[in-house]
Amino acid sequence: MVRAVFLSSKRRIIGRNHACRKGPKLSREARQALTTRQREKRADEDAAVDDILTYIDEQATDLARRFGRSRRRYLEKLYIGSALQRKRRNKTSAWSAFLHFKSEKFNADKDIGQRANLRAIAKETSEYHQLTLEQRAEMVEEFEKIKTSGLSKPVNITSRTRLAEVNASFAAMVSEAEALKERVGTETLIVTV
Repeated sequence: MVRAVFLSSKRRIIGRNHACRKGPKLSREARQALTTRQREKRADEDAAVDDILTYIDEQATDLARRFGRSRRRYLEKLYIGSALQRKRRNKTSAWSAFLHFKSEKFNADKDIGQRANLRAIAKETSEYHQLTLEQRAEMVEEFEKIKTSGLSKPVNITSRTRLAEVNASFAAMVSEAEALKERVGTETLIVTV
């Protein structure tokens, strides 16, 4: 109690000595004018940034034509064509499918410490070159099925993902309980262990 009184009196003292942080109250017209100016300023800034990005894109295209390199190479040199902006490659190669099945077969009966890595398996290419085009196509189809089934599985469960899942579920339950309270008038007690 004493602490609360002390803090409130301290706030009053600080409030008297310092200017108000919210700023002065504006009339409706002044607020609208300020909002309009801020929007115009933001639009001008966005337009200027777009002009610069367009210029850099044109220059990267020009450099690519002049030196016979890819446009992305020059964009990455300018830190614009980052990996986050590129789409993920979805086409599965026969070599990737072959390595997947070969490593599964090679490491099937071995413990984790004794398994061979992909680099060691990739050194033996003679078996891959002996495959026909039909066998490679079958391998790619099977590997595509495995890849698509892997996408439907949940991500690795770690303590961080578990906490995020619990928080999201709890937030959804709370919002449902609040909505139920508004509709019907009942109160809910939610306990998470």
